[in-house]
Amino acid sequence: MEHELSSLMRRVEEYTDAVKEDNIRKAFDFARKAYGDNTRKSGGTVLSHVIETAKILTTLKVDEETLIAALLHEIPHYSEKQLKKIASLFGKNVSLLVSAYEKMATINASHGESEMETLRKMALVMAKDLRVVLIKLADRLHNLQTLEALDDDEQKKMARETLDIYVPLSSRLGVYRIRSILEDLCFKYLNRREYNNIKAQLKTLGKKKKNAIDDIIESVKQFLQEKQVDASVAGRYKNTYSIYKKLKKKGKTSIDDIHDIFAVRIILPTNRKEDGNESVGDLYELIGHFHNEWKPLPGRFKDYVGFPKPNGYKSLHTTVIGLAPHSHKEPVEIQIRTEKMHEEAEYGIAAHWLYKETKGSSTQVRDKKALAEKQRAQMDWIQSLAKLSMHLDDQAEEDVMQELKVDLFQDRIFVFTPQGEVKDLPQGSTPIDFAYSVHTDVGNKCVMAKANGNVVPLQYELQNGEVIEIVTRSNASPKLEWLSFAKTSSARSKIKTYFRSFDQDENFKQGKELLNKKLQQIGKPKLDPKLTALKNMNDTVLPLKKREEIVRQVGSGSVLASSVIRKMYSSDEILSSAPRNGTQKTKVKSRKVSDIGKYIYVGGERGLPVKMAQCCKPAFGQPIAAYITRGNAITIHKKQCSIYQKSNVNRHTTAQWVGQIDEDSRTVRLIVETTPATTVMKDVTKHINKSLASIVNFHIQKRTQKKFIWEIDVEVADFTQFSDILHHVSSASGVYSVRKAT
Repeated sequence: MEHELSSLMRRVEEYTDAVKEDNIRKAFDFARKAYGDNTRKSGGTVLSHVIETAKILTTLKVDEETLIAALLHEIPHYSEKQLKKIASLFGKNVSLLVSAYEKMATINASHGESEMETLRKMALVMAKDLRVVLIKLADRLHNLQTLEALDDDEQKKMARETLDIYVPLSSRLGVYRIRSILEDLCFKYLNRREYNNIKAQLKTLGKKKKNAIDDIIESVKQFLQEKQVDASVAGRYKNTYSIYKKLKKKGKTSIDDIHDIFAVRIILPTNRKEDGNESVGDLYELIGHFHNEWKPLPGRFKDYVGFPKPNGYKSLHTTVIGLAPHSHKEPVEIQIRTEKMHEEAEYGIAAHWLYKETKGSSTQVRDKKALAEKQRAQMDWIQSLAKLSMHLDDQAEEDVMQELKVDLFQDRIFVFTPQGEVKDLPQGSTPIDFAYSVHTDVGNKCVMAKANGNVVPLQYELQNGEVIEIVTRSNASPKLEWLSFAKTSSARSKIKTYFRSFDQDENFKQGKELLNKKLQQIGKPKLDPKLTALKNMNDTVLPLKKREEIVRQVGSGSVLASSVIRKMYSSDEILSSAPRNGTQKTKVKSRKVSDIGKYIYVGGERGLPVKMAQCCKPAFGQPIAAYITRGNAITIHKKQCSIYQKSNVNRHTTAQWVGQIDEDSRTVRLIVETTPATTVMKDVTKHINKSLASIVNFHIQKRTQKKFIWEIDVEVADFTQFSDILHHVSSASGVYSVRKAT
């Protein structure tokens, strides 16, 4: 075993001199004596297993205490008395890590424990020291690497538990280096046929696209050299499980159907601004250069620098076509980040301990503090779950457990009724889905929704852990528009059932009203009595009876109005039409106060009881917003009202005048003139994202010594959102002007 110990130390010496060989040898000798000749069920000795676990941890560049604890982590299984010796020989922290690991080793979701109980125990253990998670992940990885000796059922049990619990946990803590390996191993044991199929396809692709990755890397390096950019470049195929998930989501079986099999990572040196903070302007400038040189795929630009992931991940992502000469039809994903961002992305929470021995420059100390803050944020997340160890009532305990559950299992969301009942819904669900999950009558009579006490639109995307309240009205009824944003099949089925129960005349009336509303929004004439606009659809001449049947189908909910509109007009005809921006000349002031709600959408709902604020007295057509008072009354203010701006933002919600809403999304090109500083682009993208719009593409159109001119394609949902974008971007620091391209 001496050569194994030497191999471990060589790995350690590659990244630090803070780990002392004498201390590691001391732990190794102690472990060898404690484990003796004990072997593992999957083969090999226990001693060889803990050494391999420690080796895996060196890829995360962990500290000395973590490595020692890894060598000793199996000892309590053989002798409880040894824990006291560990504390005296190696310190309290190592003893705590070994003890915490012992507790985590008893957590096994596949051995009869409920998932909730598994998570509850895990929360308590992790709260003591997050390094125990790293040891557990490394231990689990080596277990999976030696799983072939076990029978098929045992392989599947461990793989399923790992994929359900430990893979999401590694992602939440940002340990991507281990996550992708765990995913592929689990995939191999859970679905060996699909695993082998994708591996074979990748092998065939490698032959067909011989040297593709090398060609891509060479093209990128040459391009960077032309732009005089100093950076390191690495290329890869996506991992097997990631490819499988993409294929499954698309309903495909061939990797030829995936757009970004190839990926290139570009790592730039970490530069500092005068104030000492990290400079990111060169990242945005470089991605602009790539978009100028190669065609970007629409909607694939992701700004994780301005908007980092919850686990702290930062990087710019885009996908382009035509990058490599031998695979010019293959899209290539490009990731651009700094060395500091890369280190944090690779090591996740482990990056914190890389800086424990940092001394010297203010820059190094600042990095140490930044990483400490990130680790503290992770600890806050874990410790909020550890409240379970306190004396909480049943509901508080349930709340905390739901927080852990929803954070780990991203494809589901868990929200609460005001009475504390938990509703399990698909991610992306809306208040309408929630309402129908409570009861059909609650859904049918829904007029307004609140999330954590704040009014939200009925198309609002519910967030994990929110308390949702549905406001109903006895004479209310479902709206056909709900079908466009209801996510659950149950809600959609109940809405359709309601409208199918109408008689034919009522369905026709409802369908015509809905189609006319959509036509008005895209600037097209309403339907005439003979439904002439429906006569020619998809190059087919329809008789009047068929046209009337289409309108009735829209009214019954069997067919969406938007799908009929798309058959009436081409995409170009719809998108080229001028947006409606309040041409309706309704004289709201002449209406009774009780009727004003008919002319205002509050949180996406029309007809709610509202009152006009006397401080600013908004008039029709002016941008407005709503404020929910403590008594849950709704007051309408001008959007720029100083009193509204100073009020509690938690009580703000959206409001719009009827006639100013355009629900059909479209891509609009913005021309933005800025100072000749690429850092401005970070603020611009941040302001666009504030408006909840998607950036499809952007690049530098022109650059001079005095200014840059950017072209930005933005997907907008309506005129109000577009106006918000113009307002926010024009107020960004360093922006001279912003306008819609003609």
